[in-house]
Amino acid sequence: ANGTRAISGSDDNTLRVWNLFNGEEIRTLIGHFGRVNCCTVFCDGTRAISVSDDWSQKVWDLFTGNEVYSLGGHCVPVLCCAVYANGTRAISGSDDNTLRVWNLFNGEEIRTLIGHFGRVNCCTVFCDGTRAISVSDDWSQKVWDLFTGNEVYSLGGHCVPVLCCAVYANGTRAI
Repeated sequence: ANGTRAISGSDDNTLRVWNLFNGEEIRTLIGHFGRVNCCTVFCDGTRAISVSDDWSQKVWDLFTGNEVYSLGGHCVPVLCCAVYANGTRAISGSDDNTLRVWNLFNGEEIRTLIGHFGRVNCCTVFCDGTRAISVSDDWSQKVWDLFTGNEVYSLGGHCVPVLCCAVYANGTRAI
């Protein structure tokens, strides 16, 4: 939250928390049994979520390094994750072509977003928490209504798998 730390995940199944002032490792987070594909820090800087080839999504306490809880749901590798700005929910995308929306207070799945025909490579939530965008091996970029779970529209343009995405802070554009 204050730009002093970073987190990384790797093929060795771990996450590492880094001090950005001196480049030293603060701690290693251990708990995944497959490579860590994505991680993101909550806006308040106290927790992070990671997703893995082991089909899991884990929420971590960044001060203690302890796993807070693990989210189930996907039955294939989980490739991407994003946290709502208010820290109450998260979204994950996976090899099963779906995205799942999670309640981070109780760890329960709220809904599954269905519409991609290829694995979901990246996802992000709009700052206001009303929509998300996802990209896929099916060449598409989809915008989702997170209250209803419905696809709002699909963006074209790519003729190959789409690997990453981002949304402008004001929610008016995506890349």
